[in-house]
Amino acid sequence: MRDARIDRRLFLRGVGGATAGLAAATALSACGTGTSRTPSGSAKGGSKTVVVRDSGGAYGAALQKAIYTPFTQETGIAVKVLNLDDAPLLAQIKQGRPQCDLINNSMMS
Repeated sequence: MRDARIDRRLFLRGVGGATAGLAAATALSACGTGTSRTPSGSAKGGSKTVVVRDSGGAYGAALQKAIYTPFTQETGIAVKVLNLDDAPLLAQIKQGRPQCDLINNSMMS
């Protein structure tokens, strides 16, 4: 008989990826109620939108495919992506008027 062992790196990679995806999906679903926005131009009864700040690029495209689009399909809440550098984002937060509901902090800033 062969000794069946679980590769530690493979296990951690799988658990880490699943945890990150679940955390992001949970964070997005939690924001739809408290800070929902209606798109400009629509008065009462418009569709809801959540604004997310992320870095864009290939990582942003992957987030769009894996999280934002499925979230919109499941909840009907549109995800608008906002690309902001750190300085303008911090200034908005300090003024108490941030343009985004969620911040995807990729630990780069």
